[in-house]
Amino acid sequence: MSDFDELVHGGGFGQSHNNDSSTPDNTSDLFSHFPRIPIEVRLLIWEWAIPDPRVVLLNTYNTSRCEHAMVRVRSDMVVPDRCQNDDYPHSNGTTCTGMDGVLSADVGIMDVVRTRIKDDDQLGFSSEAKIPSLLLVCRESYEVASKRYQRAFPYEWSFAETYFDYERDILLLSEKQVRFAILPEDDKCHLMARSEACKIRNLALRFRPNPRVSAIVDRVVKTEDLAKLLKLFCNVEDLTIVVENHLSYDYENGLSSSQGDNEVELFSQRQKDNELVLFEPIEINEALVMLSPERKFSDYHGGLFRENAKRLKLEFCMDCLNGKRLQDIANGSMWNLLRFQWKILTTAAFKTKFESLQKDYELRTGNTCHRIHETYKLTLDPSQLFLSS
Repeated sequence: MSDFDELVHGGGFGQSHNNDSSTPDNTSDLFSHFPRIPIEVRLLIWEWAIPDPRVVLLNTYNTSRCEHAMVRVRSDMVVPDRCQNDDYPHSNGTTCTGMDGVLSADVGIMDVVRTRIKDDDQLGFSSEAKIPSLLLVCRESYEVASKRYQRAFPYEWSFAETYFDYERDILLLSEKQVRFAILPEDDKCHLMARSEACKIRNLALRFRPNPRVSAIVDRVVKTEDLAKLLKLFCNVEDLTIVVENHLSYDYENGLSSSQGDNEVELFSQRQKDNELVLFEPIEINEALVMLSPERKFSDYHGGLFRENAKRLKLEFCMDCLNGKRLQDIANGSMWNLLRFQWKILTTAAFKTKFESLQKDYELRTGNTCHRIHETYKLTLDPSQLFLSS
């Protein structure tokens, strides 16, 4: 079975399909002359149809394994095969992955089998991000899209389940994943293999202000943690700091309730069916009040969006970060200084509704909406971003 057939008919490797159906889209039938277009033009059309960069959140799950064997899986990483361990007592060379797959030869020695099954904090990765539709339309579109989207994020005990464009897509890490990522590389709980992490170019993550320490101490600690993170994700060029999460169903309906202090993994089923997007770091509640057509004085602020109050609490010491980088370089670890931006995480549905409210407000009042304080991408001198050869 080809990769295309396996993707279309094999369930999508743990990643959500764009539609309820898992079969290819037949909308091309609406334009029956499409196959008559020269192949060069058709390929350009498929290339132009590549979607915008996506925000991809990884879900982590623990994987049980056999002490002496593991499943050989399709992956772009070399996976050691210890399944043929005929020297192990009562082993016939067949993989043992859990109690549901007990070998017939082992039925009489259940205690031995139980001791072989380990749950030792090894991780697997999946995602609710929808599979790019071009991978599902037809073989021709698949050939174009598969040059960008690869199955990504395998781990030692699990296979690659998520389609990801390493050059353009944004990998979103939860706070828990950030804590795992800054552990020492030889720690068994380390988040991701360096060979995979070094492929990432765009990273998004969330740091919370720590109210129990001074702002200066908090800034230094966060800068040190960021340096540890970049030691793993050494080729990241653009970093997005998520100021706040607005992912509740109320927000998808344009209502003013916030889920900013909840873990990003806590999605409702409705959120799983909606695309994650990054939004300008403004005070959403105030903006919704201003844009509401039901408010008598909705144009009081004259179209000004106030910047999110948490934005300035999430700064980093760039001199300290550069110092950590130079220190790591001296010790043989190379990583880039990067471009920063601060955003709010929300859904495509909420962003669309917010933009609709904003357009109606501007037509109704004649005010043009803009931020009171523009957050520019922050970086050091561009000559310091990358080491010169």
